[in-house]
Amino acid sequence: MMNENTEHHSIPIGPTDILQFQSLSNLSLSLDGTRAAFMKHQCSRTQDGYDSNLWIYDLSRSCTVQVTSGNKKQVFCWALDGSLLYATPDGETRFTKMNPDGSLSPAFNIPIQVRAIQPITDSLWLVEAASYVNEEAKGLLTEKICVVLEELPAHYNGVGYTSDSRSSLYLFDRITSSLRQITPPHFETMGYSLCMKELKIVCHGHEYTDVRGIRGSIYLYDIPAKTGRMVVEPNIYRLYFASMMGQNLLFAGTKGNHDSNENPTFYTLNLATGEVSELCYPDHYVGGLGIGSDCRYGTGTTCLCSGSSVYFTSAHFESSHLFQVTSGGSFRQISSQEGSVYCFDIKGDKAVFVGMRGMGLQELYTFNLATGQETRLTHFNQDYTDSHRVCTPIPCYFQNHDGVTITGWVIPPADYDENRTYPAILDIHGGPKACYGMVFYHEMQLWANQGYFVFFCNPRGSDGHGDAYSAISGINGTLDYDDLMEFTDHVLEVYPQIDRSRVGVTGGSYGGFLTNWIAGHTDRFAAAASQRSIGDWMVHYGACDSGFWVTSEQFPPSPLYDAANAWNHSPGKYAMNIKTPILFIHSDEDRRCPLSEMMPVYTGAVLAGTPVRMCLFHGENHELSRAGKPRCRIKRLTEITNWMDKYLKGERKA
Repeated sequence: MMNENTEHHSIPIGPTDILQFQSLSNLSLSLDGTRAAFMKHQCSRTQDGYDSNLWIYDLSRSCTVQVTSGNKKQVFCWALDGSLLYATPDGETRFTKMNPDGSLSPAFNIPIQVRAIQPITDSLWLVEAASYVNEEAKGLLTEKICVVLEELPAHYNGVGYTSDSRSSLYLFDRITSSLRQITPPHFETMGYSLCMKELKIVCHGHEYTDVRGIRGSIYLYDIPAKTGRMVVEPNIYRLYFASMMGQNLLFAGTKGNHDSNENPTFYTLNLATGEVSELCYPDHYVGGLGIGSDCRYGTGTTCLCSGSSVYFTSAHFESSHLFQVTSGGSFRQISSQEGSVYCFDIKGDKAVFVGMRGMGLQELYTFNLATGQETRLTHFNQDYTDSHRVCTPIPCYFQNHDGVTITGWVIPPADYDENRTYPAILDIHGGPKACYGMVFYHEMQLWANQGYFVFFCNPRGSDGHGDAYSAISGINGTLDYDDLMEFTDHVLEVYPQIDRSRVGVTGGSYGGFLTNWIAGHTDRFAAAASQRSIGDWMVHYGACDSGFWVTSEQFPPSPLYDAANAWNHSPGKYAMNIKTPILFIHSDEDRRCPLSEMMPVYTGAVLAGTPVRMCLFHGENHELSRAGKPRCRIKRLTEITNWMDKYLKGERKA
């Protein structure tokens, strides 16, 4: 019997297919809601990078227009007169104006590298850009002599050393060409909202001079009065979003009383009295990045206030949806289709979003908030999915020994014949508060096309199932490990066509932690591929860009005071037990899971006499699998596939 879940197209999926994928990001609707501007990205066929160009979708005419062709990322916004302003952020930012009739003209120059911009009036603009607390450090960084480090965090993945830098907000007057910083000098802006009706700017972040705290503060700036003040003091809430809603301030935050992965509550702050009231607790992660996939590039808005409601994306079981919380505290799920919503914008009763539906790649969709009707707008990736052999995951849920239902899936191999036996790969997501679902995942499709069963699930610790489900901080490698082993048992029982002696395991980031942990605790797998992994929580505490607060909540007050427990939950402690042939994939500029914290596992496995291979990518960071240089992404997939072929199929490709 052949696999009915395989789309019968002629072209098998291969590692170089990433060159064909098109990704969408930074979606923004015009003020009248008739046009959507967005960035479209694709791996460059001439350079080892990405071609990124600005596009417009005209909803009134149902057509797309390419705005730029220089293959560079753009910072852009809609002006109040309906024109589109855009620029390549490179030193001084020179904006071009695309008028509603399509004609182009110079707009204005801003003498800094702009990260984002929004109009307040025809002449006044809100600008986000970097600032430097220490001018000496800025000069040394520019001259590339040395880097001055005096704070934590000292560095950030994909950015490098921060060198006393802050993300700050400015007001720019295009008439006078004046630029004025409006956030405090030491304030790191994590998110902000321009509230036009009240002429106020709300931003949440952290004001610090040595160590950035876990719980931030909210700063409110009054544009006409030209004054700002802290309205929510630091060290109370871990903040996710803040905006004006009428005369009150609305924010999403958690006090972190239970677990570092706790979902936020919505609160309102009466600015006149200072009273904070709980508005709604939806038990959802606010502004999540959607269901995990290795076929997305770029970012966009995942939470915003529109009218008397706040809208946000969040994972809910195996899909990511758009949700709404009203000023009255009611909560509802807006979207209903299976898949993932990545970023969106709303004007009136119309939402436009970047999403993945069915087993397709990213496209643009519109959603009517009043009727619930969803309509696909673009077909950038249609030719690829129509012509390639896409395998549909089959739900494979089960109840673990604690009576908890675990959501999981199995992708049978292409051209599956139930009378044959096959090798299989268990794929583990990162996070741990991430989430798998029914969306296109290139590496899984590649392995299914090459004759593997691929199976994956959302063990405890995952997103989309509520606080109780995701609470595993400080007990890492226990509940999640149990769920993965029981899920493997369940899959092998349901699919006897899987050869139990030819099952491999792989995962990245926290999935790499679990791969290391599994290899040190069982020899049931015939091969393992550990990617950008965690191996030592003590080193993670000091070397990771966010480790000093992440691990402080896992092993309070910090691993320095609970070193024994931190080491007991570190895969490095059990590395000498590893008997499974293990491949390590890492990047030498990974600042989220630096190479140093994985080395105890690598060293222990080598000393244990286990077959070990390390593939270390130069110049890449933690985002290698999703946003690394195309040549490196292809090499990564080839390395993992070759490793699995060698130990699960007895093959070795050139």
